[in-house]
Amino acid sequence: MAKKYTLSAYKKESRNKRKKLGPFIRNIHRRKIINLSRLVIATDAQVWQEIDCTQCAICCKHMTPTFTQTDIRRIAKHLSISVAEFKATYLQKDHEEKDWINLHIPCPFLDKNNLCGIYDVRPIDCRSFPHLRHRHWLLQRNVFDANMSYCPATLRMVELIHQQVTNEPKGKKV
Repeated sequence: MAKKYTLSAYKKESRNKRKKLGPFIRNIHRRKIINLSRLVIATDAQVWQEIDCTQCAICCKHMTPTFTQTDIRRIAKHLSISVAEFKATYLQKDHEEKDWINLHIPCPFLDKNNLCGIYDVRPIDCRSFPHLRHRHWLLQRNVFDANMSYCPATLRMVELIHQQVTNEPKGKKV
């Protein structure tokens, strides 16, 4: 059974690992890693065998996705409300980044079982989170560094890549 996480327990667990993994991921672009794309794909598969997002949902409880105009139209249609009503009820404009984000956190569509009430029409940002198989993986290193604080899958991905790139013993965790 997958481990259940709360933000406080997860942050405590991740703090020590991040001391080593933070500098590693921030500087990974300086390494010459042969077949990084294959390594990422294989490691991604392993991560999702170990991590069950429905046992966590820290991202939905403590972060907000950005909503594209396409996301907004699709979700509003799904909810049978107008785009204006959807924005007024659920979103706010992040004036610094100029993005549409959730008005409230946790996400209003997250249910008590950590399931998404709009899963089939969820924002593209949610669909791709935590961006582990991003096409330009090395360019995501600062995102991974930040997401390790909120996402067990990201932390595990960076931990496994670190083990393989630095040739640490497979059974040893950082």
